[in-house]
Amino acid sequence: AVDVPKFTYQNRGAPGEENDCRRMHVDAAATVAQSPGNVLVGMPSYSEAEWMAGELDSRLEKPVLLDSSSADDVTEELKAEFFRGEPKVLVTSIRGTLTEGVDYEGDRLAAAVVCGVPLINTASPRTRAVRTAYDREFGDGFETALTVPAVRKARQALGRVIRGPEEVGVRAFVDARYARESWNAVRQYLPEYEREEFQPVSPDMLGFGVQRFWERAEE
Repeated sequence: AVDVPKFTYQNRGAPGEENDCRRMHVDAAATVAQSPGNVLVGMPSYSEAEWMAGELDSRLEKPVLLDSSSADDVTEELKAEFFRGEPKVLVTSIRGTLTEGVDYEGDRLAAAVVCGVPLINTASPRTRAVRTAYDREFGDGFETALTVPAVRKARQALGRVIRGPEEVGVRAFVDARYARESWNAVRQYLPEYEREEFQPVSPDMLGFGVQRFWERAEE
């Protein structure tokens, strides 16, 4: 769990803005993406995925594929291209179809990165209505209607890496909300065993940790 600025709109601004928040998320994703094999990068939305893909494409030697909201046949072809040939990086929305229910077993995926917490648009009329209903029923509509489903989506994305007891891989949550406690942290929504697995790490130590992991995996 990489302790970098929270990937909130207040911190990151619109796609394309240059600031420390965006730079640190790109740095972390690029560091993990250098793992030997296919790497999945999940972003909170397709627009953010497009931005991240452009940033990674200019920094990595691996081919970078971009998933967008598209028909099933287009998505299937993209998935097949990802699995074919040399190692690649696939950037997608965590709320898309490539981060859950897809078979990445064996050597199909070496690492996965999730940047930010994929909360849905809180300003839409439907979201406000659902949140209000949960407020009345459970007392905390934001937690029940938004936070818990978002964390579940993020966990499902990282869960693509390890599909069996013999598999190894790197899984990285990139956002301070996964790394430490704060007023809007989500770490407490991870099961206890995952809180133990996802150890907080500073961004300057991430590269060392990833390199050491793969050196040990090859021994």
